Amino acid sequence: MSSNERRMQAGIEAVRKGGAHALDLFRRRGDLVIEKKGRQDLVSRADRETETIIREHIAALFPEDGFLGEEFGASGAKDRMWIIDPIDGTANYLAGLDYWGVLLAYVEDGKPTLAFTYDPNRDELWTAEAGKGAYLNGQRIRCASTSRADEATMALSFNFKLDPPVYTNMLEAAIRKGMDHRRLGSSALKLGYVADGRFDACVSMLTNAWDVVPGLLLVKEAGGCVVDFTKDGHPYDKPRPAAACAPGIRDVIEEVTGLTLDG
Repeated sequence: MSSNERRMQAGIEAVRKGGAHALDLFRRRGDLVIEKKGRQDLVSRADRETETIIREHIAALFPEDGFLGEEFGASGAKDRMWIIDPIDGTANYLAGLDYWGVLLAYVEDGKPTLAFTYDPNRDELWTAEAGKGAYLNGQRIRCASTSRADEATMALSFNFKLDPPVYTNMLEAAIRKGMDHRRLGSSALKLGYVADGRFDACVSMLTNAWDVVPGLLLVKEAGGCVVDFTKDGHPYDKPRPAAACAPGIRDVIEEVTGLTLDG
C-alpha cells in the first residue's frame, strides 16, 4: 500500500471517528458551554475534543506529519501537513441545526493531495485524491453541467471580518446575472454539494484554509473550477477569498467575484 493509500485510509478513519464524537455531543448539546472567539464566532469543547481525536488518530500513524487546525493552530512539519476543521458550521451546531461537517485535508509540499468532508448527520463522506477524482460514499461524482447564470444556484458564506460591501456588491452582481443563492452556514458541505452537482458554485470573499481547502480539491477533482488558495505563496494560515464552480459558469463567477479560477 502506498503512502497516499495509507493516508487516505487514515483520513477516512479520522473524520468518521471525530464525526461520531461530534454527533454524540450534538445530541447532548445542552451540556455544552458556549464560548465566543469573536463577533458571531462561537466555540465549545465539541470543537476542541473533535480536533484532538483527529490529530491523535493521524499522529499515531504518521508521527512525522504536521498539523494546522482551527482550534489548536500549527505544529510540526509544513511539507507534510494535515489541515483540520473539526466542526465547520459551529453556529449551526450549537443552535441545533444539523447542517455542519468535519473537514480534513492532507497537503504535501504546499499542494492539496487528499481531501475529506464528512457530514455525520447524513453519513455522507466526500473524498478526493489529486489526479484521481472525487467520490461521495465511494461513488464517483461530477460537477453540474449548468452553463447559464440564470439557471445556476450559488452558495455563499459571510463573516464579520469582511467589509460588508465586498459581500453585498458581489451578491448584487450575481443577482443581476439571474443567479439564485443560498447561505446555509457550512462551507464544507456547500463545496461538497458543488462537487456532486447539488449547487453550481460556492463563494466566500474571506475565509480560512481549514474551511475550504478540502472542498476546493473535491470540486477540482469533480471537474470544476477553483481558486488556487496558495497562489503567489499565500500561506495556509492567512485568510483570503475562495470560490469554486461548475465549469460552465466559470466566466460569470470570475466576473461577479473578481477572482481567478483554475480549470
